[in-house]
Amino acid sequence: MIIDFSDSYTFSKDGTFTYESRGDLGPINYGNGTYQLSKEQLAINYSTAKNINSEVNIESLEDDEKYNSVEFHFEFYDLENEKEVSATIFKYFENKSKNKVFNSNNRGICNIILPKGQEVQTYTISSLGYEIFEVEVMNNSSKTIKIGLAKSRGEQIFGKYFKKEISNYTKKEILFSDGFQLIKAKN
Repeated sequence: MIIDFSDSYTFSKDGTFTYESRGDLGPINYGNGTYQLSKEQLAINYSTAKNINSEVNIESLEDDEKYNSVEFHFEFYDLENEKEVSATIFKYFENKSKNKVFNSNNRGICNIILPKGQEVQTYTISSLGYEIFEVEVMNNSSKTIKIGLAKSRGEQIFGKYFKKEISNYTKKEILFSDGFQLIKAKN
C-alpha cells in the first residue's frame, strides 16, 4: 500500500511564507506567517490570525415587538458554484450536556428559534469537504444568515513558532541537523 503525503512551503522574498500539507484524501493542514533565514538557522513563525475563506452575510429582520423569540434562518451554499449544500450547526456550552446540533435540509436551509435577548450566540459551522468555522450572531432580532462554504484546506496551523538548525545548504536544498530537508520545487 502506497501512502502519498507532501509538505509544501512557499517562501517569498518579503519574509512571508505559506504552508500546505496534503495526503491521499486531500488537504491535511495549512498555514502562513513570517520566516527568517540565515546560514545557521531557519525560524518559522505562523500567523496568529485565523484564515476563513467562507463568506458570511447576516441580515437583520424587523420583528414584531410583542414576540419574545427570534428566528435565525440559515442558508448554505457552495462558494464556488453557488449550489445549495447541507450543513450542520453546533451550539456548544460549558455544560456539555446542553450542547445542541442542528442540521439543514438538503436544500441547505436550517431555522433556529431562540429567546430574544442581547447575547452573542456562537455557532460552529460544519459540512463534509468544507472548512469548519464559527459564526457569531446577536439574538436581539431575527436574522437571515447566508453562508457560502469554501472547500476545506485542512486544519490551519496558527500561533506556532520553531527554529531549525541548518547543517548544510545548496541552491537546490537545505539540510537541517534533525534530518529534515527542504528541496526546491521544479518550476
